[in-house]
Amino acid sequence: MIVHLSLALGFQPTPMALCTKSKVLGFFSVGTVFWVLGFYDFPFPYWPDDLVTRFSNASLIILSLGLASKSGMVSLNKEATDIFEVGMAVFGMLSFGLTGLEKSFDCGAWGFAYPALWLIVAYLGSITSYTSLTNTSITFVVLWMWQFLFNLTGLTAVSVFTSSCTLFGITLWLKQLPGFLRSLFKI
Repeated sequence: MIVHLSLALGFQPTPMALCTKSKVLGFFSVGTVFWVLGFYDFPFPYWPDDLVTRFSNASLIILSLGLASKSGMVSLNKEATDIFEVGMAVFGMLSFGLTGLEKSFDCGAWGFAYPALWLIVAYLGSITSYTSLTNTSITFVVLWMWQFLFNLTGLTAVSVFTSSCTLFGITLWLKQLPGFLRSLFKI
């Protein structure tokens, strides 16, 4: 009963997104598909390894389909692809990124494979003009670098939160001074 209800609710926005050609509904439609597939928001350390691997594989399939349709390797309806592409990139990379962050420090030397894959995905996103995929991939590379740095230095979650707030403040300050940023890159 619950499975049928989640399937009915999960795929409800898809026809509405197609009928109205709404990218917002398309975004939420892809999100509900991930919800139906079982990508819930609860802590990763409590997830079984096979479940994390399935999330990673499902997100790679969705990302590959999105990249293939964006580059023209797979002929899908262009209008439908435009509706769902942002959701496919964001939720696909979110799932792949979170599973990669979880598994990268359990794999030893293979843990560096995830940031390398994220950089490859960012490169593919940039050459196919898939900006949402590129931005999300680079975000996970930066998150992995922060996690790696804090694991090396032995810092805690409080220091991560403090440094994130500090960087947010610096970003707001730099946004108000565009001339300062341009002067840094003058040749």
